[in-house]
Amino acid sequence: MGGVLVGFVDPSVVFLLNAACFAASAALVRSVHGRFSDHATTDSDEHRGVRAGFRFLLGDPVLRMITLAWVVLLAGVGPILVAELPLARSFDVGSAGYGLLAGSWGAGAIAGSFLGQRLGSRRERAVMIASAAGMAAGFAVIGVAGWFAVVLSGMAFAGIAEGAGSVAEQGIVQRRTPDAVRSRVIAASEAALLIAFAASFGFAPPIIHIAGVQGTYLIAAAASVAAAAILVPAMRGLAAAEVGGDVDARSASPRTPGDAEADRPVVPTEQIRAML
Repeated sequence: MGGVLVGFVDPSVVFLLNAACFAASAALVRSVHGRFSDHATTDSDEHRGVRAGFRFLLGDPVLRMITLAWVVLLAGVGPILVAELPLARSFDVGSAGYGLLAGSWGAGAIAGSFLGQRLGSRRERAVMIASAAGMAAGFAVIGVAGWFAVVLSGMAFAGIAEGAGSVAEQGIVQRRTPDAVRSRVIAASEAALLIAFAASFGFAPPIIHIAGVQGTYLIAAAASVAAAAILVPAMRGLAAAEVGGDVDARSASPRTPGDAEADRPVVPTEQIRAML
C-alpha cells in the first residue's frame, strides 16, 4: 500500500497515515485488561530492573544460546533492509516494487505465525532450527535471482520461516522464565537483538558497496546458517532439560490444588534463585 500511495500522493501523507496507525495501535493496547500471570507476585529487589533480566538470561544456557543465535542472524540480516531500495532500483520496479519487497516479507511472516501456532510446543526445537535455515534459503534465492518475481518469492519464504520461528521462540522463552522476571528477560533479550540490528545498519553501506546489492543477501544467508548452527546445540540442551524436568519456570511459584497446569514440570525454586 505504501509503495502505491507514494506514486499518487506526497510522501508526507504516508507518514501521517503511519502515525495514525500507531495511534490506533496504542488505543487498542490500552483497551486490553486482565491478569497476565498465573499468580500474583511481588517485586523484590532481585526482580527489579533490566539487570534481573540479564542475570537470568545469561544464567540460562538455552536462552543465552538462542539470544546469541539471533544476534548473529540480525547482524547479517540488518544490511538487507538498507539494500532493499537499491535492489528495487536494480530491477526497475519503482516505489510499488519496493513496497512489494516489504509486503512479501510481511505476508510471509503472517502466514508463518499462523503456521507456528499450529505446530505445537513439541515441535518448537525443530521449528527454531528450520526457521534460521529457511531464512537462509530465502535470502540465498534473492541473492542469485534474475527475475523480480523470484525475489518476491524468496522474500515471502524467508518471512514464513521468520514468523514460525518467532512463535516457537516466544513459547520457549515464556515457559523457561518465571512470572517475576519474564518481562525483564524479554527486555534484556530484545535489547541485545536491537543493538545488533541497529549496529548492522551502520556497516551496511560498505557491505553493499563491496559485495553488491544481491551479494548482501548472500551474506545474510550465511549469517542465518551460522545462527542455525548455534541453535542446534541449544535445542539439544533444551531437549535434555525437558527430559530432566527442567522445562517450565512459569509455574515456579506455588500452585493451588486443581491447577490446570499442575502436572507441568517446573524449574526448581532454588535453581531460579541461583540464577537471579
